[in-house]
Amino acid sequence: MYSCGASSVSSELGEIQSTSELHVRPKLQGTQASLESIKQAVFYPISECSVKSELNDRNLKPYKCGVCGKSFSRNNTLRDHVMAVHEKNKSFQCQECGKFFVNSQYLRIHLNSVHKGLKPYKCEACEKTFSRSERLKRHIRTVHENLRSYVCEKFERSFARNDKLKRHLKTVHEKAMSYQCPECNKSFAYSFALKCHVNVAHKGERPYSCGYCDKKFVAKSQINRHEASVQRDQIRGVLPGDLKRGLHMQGIRK
Repeated sequence: MYSCGASSVSSELGEIQSTSELHVRPKLQGTQASLESIKQAVFYPISECSVKSELNDRNLKPYKCGVCGKSFSRNNTLRDHVMAVHEKNKSFQCQECGKFFVNSQYLRIHLNSVHKGLKPYKCEACEKTFSRSERLKRHIRTVHENLRSYVCEKFERSFARNDKLKRHLKTVHEKAMSYQCPECNKSFAYSFALKCHVNVAHKGERPYSCGYCDKKFVAKSQINRHEASVQRDQIRGVLPGDLKRGLHMQGIRK
């Protein structure tokens, strides 16, 4: 029997591993694990874990990929990453569109959100709905709590997500431009930035339309930022007239 020194939880080791990842820490902690060692991760008994620090720090990501260095908050998410990205192991296929996924859970999420249009997670502040709980949590942190925990020490600029900070460091400070446009030879730091450039500069496409106004955007991230800004202004009551009319008409259509 293993017991947790930071809470009243006690259980057999097998049950702990399957039910509560907050109470386990791999023996690979502090090292860069290989593909094989990640799949064979061994866990310490709970009494050896610093559980309290993990519970208190919402941004802690102790599980690091030894191949690309990306970090994760949960061990099974790291394993899925290794299988999908580095081993290209995606054996669960969607019968609707043919897309492959690393496990049945991701396939089910894809079916519910993409093909069935299900968004069961609802924000109580603005009633926006999401297909996944982590997207709702991210929305609350960035839109309603306006939390920006990731800070660039050089510019004192802050970001809501770690991947946004990494993108800033790579493009602004490291000047890394790995993706080149075959049409005009312009270079970009990310593949999605190159894709956006091709769509706008060479194809004239802006596929993402705002549901509140007539604006169109090149990338999904752009329209997400725009609509999040609209929602914040809506809450504060400082929307311009055209957006107020758009929201009013949206309410009528519902």
